[in-house]
Amino acid sequence: MDESIARSLRQFRIEKDLSRAELALLLGSIEAVYGRYERAVTKLHATQVLHLCEVLGIFPDDLLFDAAPHLWGQTREEADERRRITKMIQTLPPDTLRTVATILDSIFALQRK
Repeated sequence: MDESIARSLRQFRIEKDLSRAELALLLGSIEAVYGRYERAVTKLHATQVLHLCEVLGIFPDDLLFDAAPHLWGQTREEADERRRITKMIQTLPPDTLRTVATILDSIFALQRK
């Protein structure tokens, strides 16, 4: 799992066109310390994951999904579909998000009956 998170972290850093040194500086750290995260030498704490997500402009599940897709579904297909839907919801503007929430509330209310 640690290696998967480290790979995702490296990928997002590269996508943002940041060097290890640049990202370390944004995190208030030094390159040697940050490099240990990307090499999976040092485990990330939840607060560090959140800080990295803020700096990189990503969601925590962006880092964690590939490490533990079973948390999103019983099969890989189910996990991928939940992840796809989550990513769509994360990009919705607030008014549309409220509409989707209302629709989902109605679906769940119907299922309870």
